[in-house]
Amino acid sequence: MVERQKKKFTFRGRNSEIGGDLNLAQDIQLYGRNYTAFLNGDAMGKSIQGAGGALVLGTVFRSILNRTLQSSQMQQRHPEQWLKQSFLELQDTFVTFDGSMLISLVMGLVEESTGLVYYINAEHPWVALYRNGKASFIEDDLSLRKIGVEGLNGQLIIKTFAMQPEDVLIIGSDGRDDILLGHEENGTRIINEDEQQFLRRIEDGRGRLEGIEQAILAQGELTDDFTLIRISYREGIHEPEETDLNHSKQEAARAKALYKEGRRSEALKLVDELMKQDRLHPEAVRAVARICIREKQFDRARDLCLRVTEELPTDSNFLYYTSYVLKHLQEYEAAADFGERCRLREPQNVQNLVNLADIYRLMGNEQRAEMLIDLARNINPDHDHVKQYMAAVQR
Repeated sequence: MVERQKKKFTFRGRNSEIGGDLNLAQDIQLYGRNYTAFLNGDAMGKSIQGAGGALVLGTVFRSILNRTLQSSQMQQRHPEQWLKQSFLELQDTFVTFDGSMLISLVMGLVEESTGLVYYINAEHPWVALYRNGKASFIEDDLSLRKIGVEGLNGQLIIKTFAMQPEDVLIIGSDGRDDILLGHEENGTRIINEDEQQFLRRIEDGRGRLEGIEQAILAQGELTDDFTLIRISYREGIHEPEETDLNHSKQEAARAKALYKEGRRSEALKLVDELMKQDRLHPEAVRAVARICIREKQFDRARDLCLRVTEELPTDSNFLYYTSYVLKHLQEYEAAADFGERCRLREPQNVQNLVNLADIYRLMGNEQRAEMLIDLARNINPDHDHVKQYMAAVQR
């Protein structure tokens, strides 16, 4: 991490800095899996005002981290749920300042074993990816306003990104862009307004924080607090491909093709053979699970779906499929859990909204069921699943 606050001062012979930017990172466990929680934040306001916001932000987030380390109950949350609750706790804190203290930030979790990143961006500069010598942004839209804005303008979305070995993510505040390039003849300052320049500086620095900082300073002078966080995945680790699992992947693809061609008995025979194997390629598990769902073999599909969510955690569709299967097995609490995780990632997924509504209806929570089906109807009132649900509840 790099942290450079713009305001420098000397107190009792000691040099220090004060500003509104903040970097934090901490290793935590959720459901027995190792994650690194991270936060890069920027409190609005100059010097003392910004520092006050950063102090509150750091205090609240550190409290969340410490409670997670100490509480087994908090550790029994999926990453999407942990991020949502953490974000809402920050929002509830800052909204009490009536708009006088706003925070932009990127906060998230990195699963150590898979490199999957779960994150929230609240009106902060976009996250950059450095891969194979090239830098690019992994996002291109603004879905959420700053923390502290009344009413939580924007849909809370948990974004995901699957890092590949050797990938590097760079997260930073707007100080990375607000570079003084020079002055006009009349003395007016020339400030960089091209966000793409940051990508070039990442490439110049070869994805290393020291090199990136030097490249930025070579371009001009910092005019704001400057913070960066670097996240890498399996740098310098060579992992040979498991060719023995590739055969199961090929066989599952053949079963999928047979099923699509209408050769059902041949496909199911191949599925039975695959199910006898001790180890399967994750793609094979996914393909077999889909066939079992279509065949309404929910008992068999259950464990396969759970494996997919573990081994291919970027597949948001399988959060929905797992929820759907668990509903048919009358495991309603778990079904709602997976459906809500899918909703945090894909709030516009009508199939998932309808499925969730049905789950809550079956659980007797009519109020939440009505809220969810209303959301689905607002998105697409002509969707087949919406029509089927409405017809079923009106009978």
